[in-house]
Amino acid sequence: DLAGVDGVDRADGVVSNQSVFVIGAEGRLVGGTGAPGIATNWTDAPAEDGSNPLQVVDGREPRAADEVVLETKTADRAEYEVGDRVTLVMPDDPPQINATLVGITDFGNGNSLLGATLTLFDTQTGQDLLLDGEDVFNSIAVTAEGGEEKQDDSVSFAMAIVLIMIIYMMVLMYGNHTLTAVIEEKS
Repeated sequence: DLAGVDGVDRADGVVSNQSVFVIGAEGRLVGGTGAPGIATNWTDAPAEDGSNPLQVVDGREPRAADEVVLETKTADRAEYEVGDRVTLVMPDDPPQINATLVGITDFGNGNSLLGATLTLFDTQTGQDLLLDGEDVFNSIAVTAEGGEEKQDDSVSFAMAIVLIMIIYMMVLMYGNHTLTAVIEEKS
């Protein structure tokens, strides 16, 4: 368990894909003209500055297979409101799904996604739809302990070695999935 490693405050698995596109209420594709259709699992993992990059501004986070959350600009462009049924074009089978919009989120304190759309699933649904139902992740966000104090270099090095070993083993077991690691220091 990576979260149990000395110097690690928490470890959060991330499911992600850049080919999940939103079909708007009027039946037209939202985005999809070069900018990715980002889909990921809902997480409250902190950003590098310790803030939470996802803030629900209406509704709640997704908790079930037929629920999604959209980023504010995505929901606005698609003309969706909480409670609406959302149509999504998927990269694999099934090619299209419908889910209830249970929340709308701001991303990164109102930062722009530069035309990309953002769709969020609960973790299990993200794994089912984007990772063939396997209990794996595309990446692991590791938040280091430390607050204002800097970590000892030996602890940081040990964490990096453990993380590399875990990723290597996951690549051996699940070689068909891209695995990366993001190491964040808790502020």
